[in-house]
Amino acid sequence: MVGYFSALVFIKNGLVDNLKYLKDWEKGDPCTSNWIGVNCFNKAGANGYLHVKELRMMAMNLSGNLTPVSCYTYYCIVQIF
Repeated sequence: MVGYFSALVFIKNGLVDNLKYLKDWEKGDPCTSNWIGVNCFNKAGANGYLHVKELRMMAMNLSGNLTPVSCYTYYCIVQIF
């Protein structure tokens, strides 16, 4: 969970969220705390945790820059240019 949490907070910090859609992206587990825009697999992985499947952040009026992120426990690489 730490890898996902860190990567998602890193992504959030690169965005301007004037409408505060991502305000809950700083506490709890992204999957069990129902972070807005974070979709997770319905079944826990081999380590007993749910895993992030995708981010859906359309129509949130977000702006900013996403830079490449790498975290490797259960993988997350973001490259959006």
